[in-house]
Amino acid sequence: QDLRALTGGLVSLAGQHDYQHLLRRESHGPWLDRFGGLEDRATRVRALHREAAAVRRALEEARAGRAAREEALERLRAEAGEIDA
Repeated sequence: QDLRALTGGLVSLAGQHDYQHLLRRESHGPWLDRFGGLEDRATRVRALHREAAAVRRALEEARAGRAAREEALERLRAEAGEIDA
């Protein structure tokens, strides 16, 4: 079926290949956000998602650093034990 017939005039397609943009899944979210008047909320959710990802990365780095320090401390304790013996 023709896309113009399916949309029933809901979408105005100006360019020859504009319909291809509508067929790409990654464009659906922004279109729906605009249609629902949710662009501000969607922007806020994206920002919060980026912040959460940064916090997760920082936590993973902190945990990795802690594990490395614990291993180094254990190694030093073992070496100190050998020196004392």
